[in-house]
Amino acid sequence: MQLDHARILNAYLSQMTISDLEHIFFRSKMLIHASMNCESKEITQCRAGFYGAVANATNNLIKHNVNYIEQVINEEMGVINE
Repeated sequence: MQLDHARILNAYLSQMTISDLEHIFFRSKMLIHASMNCESKEITQCRAGFYGAVANATNNLIKHNVNYIEQVINEEMGVINE
């Protein structure tokens, strides 16, 4: 079974606020910069910051949005909901 990861990512991104997306983008740029210019300790810290931004954004989703995302994931996995 081949999952459509773009569809799943789209489900997440389309439900997030602009503010959360901007914060994820900011942390992503920090991680990329650290990966190219810093020692492993700084890279690990930036990776944790990026994860924190993603976790915060997903925690900010309202139940309706989470339900939609879960529906998309279930469809991709072939799960039948009754």
